[in-house]
Amino acid sequence: MAARATSPPAPPSAESSPPDGPLTEARFEVLVAELDAIVTRLERGEVPLDAALEAFERGMVLARNAGGLLDHAEARLAILSEDARTRGGTRETPMAFPSRDSGESE
Repeated sequence: MAARATSPPAPPSAESSPPDGPLTEARFEVLVAELDAIVTRLERGEVPLDAALEAFERGMVLARNAGGLLDHAEARLAILSEDARTRGGTRETPMAFPSRDSGESE
């Protein structure tokens, strides 16, 4: 019998928890802050190769997780917008922007 290929277990990170919940926005901000710190370290070029590879790998996980949170938020917004439209609660109207001269809406 052939051995079935299995994927390695996910590292302990934000990747293993679901994207919804009250901390989603805070989690996104934490992921982006950590990713930014990694990019800054790598851009300096002072990181040894093995540490740079580990940092890059961690950065890829962070980017994937942050992207997943954004995808989830976008899907929620689409559902909420569609729900509001079908219930007649919203309608599209042009936005009024302040005039540069008068300071009033156009």
